[in-house]
Amino acid sequence: MKSYQNVVDQTPFTVSTQKDFGYSASSALYQRFTSGASLPTAGTVHLPMKPAGGQEAGLESLPLTLSHSTETAARCCAVAGADAVPVGCTLRGAMTPTPFARLTREAYRREIVPERALWWFAADGMRDWFRVLAKHLAPHVAPGSARPLLSTMASRTFERRWDAMRALPRTGARARALGALPDRATDPRAVPLLMSALYRVDMPRDPRAKKSAWLFEDLGGVPRSASERVRARVLLSSLSVRERWYEVATHLGELLVVLTEDLPAHLPHARKILGDICFDSGARYAERIKKAFAISDTPPDPPAAAMEILRMSEYVFRVNPEHWGASDGTAGWLEGTACPWYTRPGWNGAHCGIFGQFQSGIASVFGLRYHLSKTIPKHGGHTCRIDVKPIPLGRARGAVAPQNT
Repeated sequence: MKSYQNVVDQTPFTVSTQKDFGYSASSALYQRFTSGASLPTAGTVHLPMKPAGGQEAGLESLPLTLSHSTETAARCCAVAGADAVPVGCTLRGAMTPTPFARLTREAYRREIVPERALWWFAADGMRDWFRVLAKHLAPHVAPGSARPLLSTMASRTFERRWDAMRALPRTGARARALGALPDRATDPRAVPLLMSALYRVDMPRDPRAKKSAWLFEDLGGVPRSASERVRARVLLSSLSVRERWYEVATHLGELLVVLTEDLPAHLPHARKILGDICFDSGARYAERIKKAFAISDTPPDPPAAAMEILRMSEYVFRVNPEHWGASDGTAGWLEGTACPWYTRPGWNGAHCGIFGQFQSGIASVFGLRYHLSKTIPKHGGHTCRIDVKPIPLGRARGAVAPQNT
């Protein structure tokens, strides 16, 4: 490990030679070091570096093994030759996770994240998922219609969930005191009030509300007055923190049922497009988690790393709450007690295949091929299983995702 200094802002940093580094600066910046040629997506380049406390005359030529990545970590400033002209660049090297990141990662591993945080994470995930869907469906539908279309499907999702909640016994003391949830036919505003509170977008000045209020437009919008905001909180208080987490987590599958039933009328090949969106989202999610927890691009056990990241998303959305698996360092498998929505009306094996593409995207980041080898709708029983193997995908991100049904 050697120490260097950023000659732009004088901040010190350390890098290791002959380690995998990703790059994110434009190729034009790197052409100064490669005789005008574009930097390869992989290979070794000798990048002139200024040692900490050194002079331009004492430049070192630091060999870096490059691999394509869009993530960044340690900042440096490479100096183009002896003329000491600084050129900014960004490198990703061997990072050391922060203490908070280590604690968070361990909490996920042991699955001891507080339930309130899990509710918040599930709500964040659902809001993000709606925004991702709106962004990626926009090119396939009429201009400006993606969000209104998704709002109508969100409405049906929320109404299905409202009816399901009304059928459940009210067990908590607060719930019994407030009585049964009202019939949405006679009290339609109750649905968006409670659902917006569950999604944590019921307060008008909250940035989350500004980004996600459109979800509730088809149901009349988020709370519009102080009295409605108070009522939203009263309705929310009838649910325990665990019930809030369980409820929001179930929305992920409930929405997919509605999408596959309603979207084909507006969009040809809707299921294939949804699978592609899931694959791309899984790959992006894996990259973000790798950055957040400083997980290597080339871990010693790729299947274990892929399944660790996969389990993080499963844990938040209550997929395979009881699970077991193994990895031999080359291939691995994971089996568990399924998801909370496979018993919902309309769910079938095709939905398992669509959501499986999210997991397939995660596996692809580690050079693994994902196979959904057992599902309850198709094979019966009470567990589902996935396998990952180091078989080249032969596809770039954005290409047609392999379908497992």
